[in-house]
Amino acid sequence: MNKRTEQSRRQDRDGRVSVVTLRNSRTASRHEVCDKLGGYLSTFVTGSHDWQVGDAFTTADGRNVRIIEIADPRQASDRPAFTDRWTVEPTTS
Repeated sequence: MNKRTEQSRRQDRDGRVSVVTLRNSRTASRHEVCDKLGGYLSTFVTGSHDWQVGDAFTTADGRNVRIIEIADPRQASDRPAFTDRWTVEPTTS
């Protein structure tokens, strides 16, 4: 299932790229996007709260990925608070 969204890209001081998803919602969620080895890929911000395993989306740098696991976020003092942590894998489309 793909979500159709309006997205803008943002890059922080460390070179990390974030995707900001604009919706008609007042409450946004920040999702930490990671690869299968736990490496940080990006941040995905959205007003939609119905994301689940199997959903696909495009990262800020143009990669098509699918959510394969949703877990509690890792806590770190140098990173912002996330709603959850998505582990993703590449898709072909």
